[in-house]
Amino acid sequence: MNTTAYFDATAVDTPAGLTPTVTMDTISGIPSEGTGLIGAAFVPGSSIWNIDKATEAALGTPDATFVTTEFGYRSKTSDTSVAEFLA
Repeated sequence: MNTTAYFDATAVDTPAGLTPTVTMDTISGIPSEGTGLIGAAFVPGSSIWNIDKATEAALGTPDATFVTTEFGYRSKTSDTSVAEFLA
């Protein structure tokens, strides 16, 4: 695997051409807004166990909200670029 083929010394932090095309507005399948009940009603990988918090979520009055402004991508053994991953 030749990982140097994807390195551009002139754009150390951002692959050339990626910034203008990859934004939260152009990505589907990754929520950018929503409600969060982590720690209040459930633990990741388990089901909701607190009926009061489940009702709160169902009624749309959550105890927390989130807005995503960026996301993380990491690949251990793939040559797939971020742009290809999101396509």
